Amino acid sequence: MTSPFSHMIIIPFLRIQKLFIHFSLVLCCQFVYLPAFAADAMLQMTTDYEIFFRQLVADRNYPGAAFAIVRRNQVLHIATVGHTTAARKQPIDQQTTFRLASVSKPFAAELVGLLVEDGILSWDDPVVRYVPNFKIKDDTAQIRIHHLLGQSTGLIPHAYDNLLEDGKSMVNIWQRMSNLPYICDPGKCYGYQNSVFSLVDPVVEKATQLDYGTLIEQRIFKPLNMTTASVGFEAFINNPNHAEPHAGATVNGRQFRCNPIITVQHRQPASMPASWT
Repeated sequence: MTSPFSHMIIIPFLRIQKLFIHFSLVLCCQFVYLPAFAADAMLQMTTDYEIFFRQLVADRNYPGAAFAIVRRNQVLHIATVGHTTAARKQPIDQQTTFRLASVSKPFAAELVGLLVEDGILSWDDPVVRYVPNFKIKDDTAQIRIHHLLGQSTGLIPHAYDNLLEDGKSMVNIWQRMSNLPYICDPGKCYGYQNSVFSLVDPVVEKATQLDYGTLIEQRIFKPLNMTTASVGFEAFINNPNHAEPHAGATVNGRQFRCNPIITVQHRQPASMPASWT
């Protein structure tokens, strides 16, 4: 699975998810987690899903896609179809890496959970303890680490995401948050965030004196033997076997071909190009 994620990027094409129903916009890397089934039922289900999967990719003219069926700690089945780009020159295989986009947020939560177990952080720590320059219009100290991870900071949803997509630095965006009031008390309402969520990055770096990418590598990738996983745009793009993001659309019954999507790169944990196969 592939900015915390200093090293993560916000992927602006998340806004056009409706054009890519059923799959992530990174050409698709879909994971299905299953309970224990009998072996024959599992085999039949796997076969049926792969037939459905390949037909859907063909029907919607996606450049390519991949899925994995995982049960507990075992990968039961992997299937790939199509190519890494709309040029359709390089086939997707089991080693092709995909961007995780906002699926990287659970990595941030897992990392913080490990640091809580270590006694380095507490879920209830105020964010300003680690990022003292972070201010909002109201009492900033009310926002705790668990509010960041639980998307319950009480701030307006998607606060300043437009600036993130315009390439503004996270420091610049956080400074502008001094104008934001609460729309509810922290913990009392749900509001999806990217820029605000990315405060997890300086929190863990301040607490550990290690950068986010190093922590993810040491605490998650290496223990899980995720040898092809990476954090950050450079590592992702330098892997010659990576799937590029694309978008396609159907307008008034006419289907338009898939085109590459240009993304804005940032160092933050809400969304990252970390990849996993």
